[in-house]
Amino acid sequence: MRKAIVRKKGMRLVLEKTGEPICTGDGVTTFRGDAYIVTGGEPPRHENSTGRIYVRVAGDEMDREFVPSVFDCKWVADQPDALNQDGATPGATQVLLDEVP
Repeated sequence: MRKAIVRKKGMRLVLEKTGEPICTGDGVTTFRGDAYIVTGGEPPRHENSTGRIYVRVAGDEMDREFVPSVFDCKWVADQPDALNQDGATPGATQVLLDEVP
């Protein structure tokens, strides 16, 4: 599976302590030690919300949702110079296939 940064509506999901982006397919562990795989998320809808992180147990087909703090994560405003969803480095030039002559 190709990894993509979990981002939506101008926000992205990051690790609370390091600010490192969370990607789909990343393994995360709860504060209780339970292991899950990230499948997506939903950013906060208002300032009193923390948003959600969607995860599943390896080999399971059902997504579960938690508040991000269960995995020591949080939603932050997306940065234009951050890695894009295709994993390109900041400042990298991308050519879309439909733009190639």
